[in-house]
Amino acid sequence: MGTRLGVRAPYEQRVRAPRVKNGLISCSWLHLLKVWSLLKIRGDSELEAGYRMGAFRINGGLTLTDAEVTSSNNAAYVGKAPNRQAKAIYQLSPTYKFGDTTVGAAVIGTTSSKDAQTVSGLEATLPAYTYVNAFAAHELNKSTTLTLSVNNLTNTLGYTEVNNERSAARSITGRTVKVGVKYNF
Repeated sequence: MGTRLGVRAPYEQRVRAPRVKNGLISCSWLHLLKVWSLLKIRGDSELEAGYRMGAFRINGGLTLTDAEVTSSNNAAYVGKAPNRQAKAIYQLSPTYKFGDTTVGAAVIGTTSSKDAQTVSGLEATLPAYTYVNAFAAHELNKSTTLTLSVNNLTNTLGYTEVNNERSAARSITGRTVKVGVKYNF
């Protein structure tokens, strides 16, 4: 199991970076963050951080993975990375609120990965990709909010898996736009 270190500090207090023997955390900017946490599981690490200054807020995260298959019904998979497991996955989400309106985005990405554990024995590399989601929300009154969101704003093509015969692949969803009205009663 992993251990989770988390700190939530008052705005006027600075947070000190945890001391980690393997040197994973040596970033000098961590002391400026208002909220951060580190999760370390068997050689893999996750870092989450957030910062707020007035109406601006930014949150981000990074997961680093160095996994390998330790047992399988197929001995050829042992010692290899698990299927479709990227070395790094990241996200960065800034938001800004002005008056009754909030706007924001999320940049989400992954490094390349292999899709190799198949019946046919063929191997494919799933390329790295980054996509952007954006949103806006406007509060008309205390009970009504208008929302607009665009997922995969740049219509990025990002493959998440390939089938056994390598004749088809699954991608992330293309650009989608949603408009909504939220009413609280």
